Amino acid sequence: MKKLNTLGYFATFFTASYAVFKFVQIPGAAWFMLFAGIMLAIYFPLLFLNRLRKRMDGKLNLVYKFGGILLAMFILSAVFKFNLWGFYIYPPDGTEVPNILSTPDITKYCILLI
Repeated sequence: MKKLNTLGYFATFFTASYAVFKFVQIPGAAWFMLFAGIMLAIYFPLLFLNRLRKRMDGKLNLVYKFGGILLAMFILSAVFKFNLWGFYIYPPDGTEVPNILSTPDITKYCILLI
């Protein structure tokens, strides 16, 4: 659990660093976002599985492990979606519509693999 907390602290540090770099417009903010996203994609599923393991007396089903993997893939797909700056879709009438709630491309590929 101590290593898990340390990973969470590093993820928080990189997320805060990304916010500062992005706000001040210093180059390299995308790298901080990438590192923070990878750490969060590792931290949240491990935290999720650790809490479930404590609640279920050390027995985890394959469904829970698969849920942790899908959570990590969803976090990574959101990070890559934001890192590529694909926030808007352009309908034929020329207005900009936020594209944040759409399914990222990596999630579509992962569903096809299943």
